[in-house]
Amino acid sequence: MGQDNLLFKKENRIATITLNRPEVRNAMGLDERVRLIELVQAAEDDPEIRVLIITGAGVAFCSGGDVKTMPERAQKPIAERKRELVKAGAIIIHKLRTMDKPVIAMVNGAAVGMGLSLALGCDIRIASEAARFGAVFSRIGVSTDFGCAYLLTHLAGTAK
Repeated sequence: MGQDNLLFKKENRIATITLNRPEVRNAMGLDERVRLIELVQAAEDDPEIRVLIITGAGVAFCSGGDVKTMPERAQKPIAERKRELVKAGAIIIHKLRTMDKPVIAMVNGAAVGMGLSLALGCDIRIASEAARFGAVFSRIGVSTDFGCAYLLTHLAGTAK
């Protein structure tokens, strides 16, 4: 993974993390998830930063997990694969939810699957007219991750 897959910019006490894989609608593999943990931690630890913004490059916020990396990960034992992915997702969402600084998701396009969970994990979501949200896990035969089941019901309400 190149460092370019996630960009970090600090300006006027605002940190911006940009998911920068527009060719795959900012899908995130395990490497990007680990890097996102590092960048969120850096924003939290920097006393000059007052606000964190997360956004996506191109036409999407985040299209979810990168299914193209699944064959590579399939070489590992299934328990190890699941543990890595669940742990990375749990750490990211926990850091976003417990950060003492406001975290804003600037959703410029599709936020589906893990992308939806990432947006829900932020304190505020600002959506462009092109934004679309979807919990499409069942379409590919997987259960929700990144805390989506919890976050969605708590933000939208159980009646929805």
